[in-house]
Amino acid sequence: MQATRRWAISGTPIQNRTEDLASLYHFLRAYPYDEPGVFRDHIRRLGKLERDEAMRRLRNLVCSVMLRRSIGTTITLPRRRDLLQRLDFSPEEKTLYAQIEKGTMRAQSGTQTQQSNALVCINNLRQVCNMGLLAQIKKPLSEHTAWTQKTAQDSFNGLMAMGSATCNVCNTNLESVGTEAANQTFKSGQHRLYSCLFLICGRCCGDPDVSCAHDTKHTSAVITTLHSPRTATGTPERVDGTKLPTKIRCLLQDLEIHTPTEKWLVSYLKMPCI
Repeated sequence: MQATRRWAISGTPIQNRTEDLASLYHFLRAYPYDEPGVFRDHIRRLGKLERDEAMRRLRNLVCSVMLRRSIGTTITLPRRRDLLQRLDFSPEEKTLYAQIEKGTMRAQSGTQTQQSNALVCINNLRQVCNMGLLAQIKKPLSEHTAWTQKTAQDSFNGLMAMGSATCNVCNTNLESVGTEAANQTFKSGQHRLYSCLFLICGRCCGDPDVSCAHDTKHTSAVITTLHSPRTATGTPERVDGTKLPTKIRCLLQDLEIHTPTEKWLVSYLKMPCI
């Protein structure tokens, strides 16, 4: 995305470690720290300094791009109202969910195939919650299934569904670059996922020394963020007499309550489904 000005909103620019800032600086094109390698080298140098000096330099780095609202600034907003609705599956949806849930419980951590199957099953459970009987259920891998672009993409989609699609090298969240333009910038054709679930973004794939950390290197395959489950749009149609999913039906009923002059925004919040 070409732009003369860029800005991003974050309540927690640093969640776990200082490297969390790298993806923000990359998006902002804050040269030279938009390059993950340069940013990592700078952060590593901070670790060699005294704590006060390291914090001073980090604060200067952050303040060079950050706009902050001071505590003294008052913002008046309407009172927030939260309404939580707990829905029950239809009998058919409940049966389908229970079948997949049994397979998920069996897919315990162990071999690489079992780990990949757990991701696929969790993604299937989420899709049943959202789409009911219209969910596109992925078949789990067998022990003899080859690690191909398709199997790698299915496993990556599972990582996306759980919010764990983060590059293991530069900590870039690949879910935040899920547009065609962004994928061109990140060279999406070079995103790679290893069968041990070690994920590398397109930028880090350019480093020949980067691979999974196991003694015996696992097989890798190209993946893209453009095929993730979240790219599906539109209202599901009734297929072969199948009713609308419980969640969608409840949402439509809620929207019909509001007047046509009201504005509303429907957003998707990832929640545990097990």
